Amino acid sequence: MKKKLISREEIEKKLARKSWCDENFRKDLLENPVKVIESLFDTKFPDGTKILIHEETEDTIHFVIPKKKDDNCELDNDVLDKISAGTMWYLNSSSYLAWQQRQH
Repeated sequence: MKKKLISREEIEKKLARKSWCDENFRKDLLENPVKVIESLFDTKFPDGTKILIHEETEDTIHFVIPKKKDDNCELDNDVLDKISAGTMWYLNSSSYLAWQQRQH
């Protein structure tokens, strides 16, 4: 059975909702994000993949700057729109999760 391709936004929402409702899940996610995400989404990251989970507080906001694709310092507007909307995964490990899910 082919699995649905999941956007970064959908993954983040699912992780947030589950973390808010299940304190043990939140602790496990913060301590071992690769294992927890692999289990939750039935996928496998390549060996050595690192996932960092940042928990925002009332006085702290986190922004992610995507990995630069090449030596060009400018991304086209289409790519920027997709990144800012959370519909495009720009990092290799994130792309791997999407690729891996298409293979099942």
